[in-house]
Amino acid sequence: MAKAGFYQQQEWKTLRRKVMQHWKANGLPCAYCNEPIDWTQRWSSIADHINPIRKAPHLALEPSNICMMHYGCHTKKTAYVDNPVKAEISPSGFPIGSEWE
Repeated sequence: MAKAGFYQQQEWKTLRRKVMQHWKANGLPCAYCNEPIDWTQRWSSIADHINPIRKAPHLALEPSNICMMHYGCHTKKTAYVDNPVKAEISPSGFPIGSEWE
């Protein structure tokens, strides 16, 4: 099944809601930065697969493989942790080791 289709499945939506309720009820912090999650903000957090679906499809609906994190932390994790082929950026804004640095 295509990844986009997975996130439309009722099983995923139900699991995501249960995980979010558990984290909210227990006051658990962001799994990435360990800072509190502001549950009053609609897009403050996102459910994330600890082991990405492409690497562990058998864990896609495993509750212990789902965590909650800030939306911004999820963006960073997806860009730099889950996709390590991206170059690290220097303070100048260019990739480290590039001819522009």
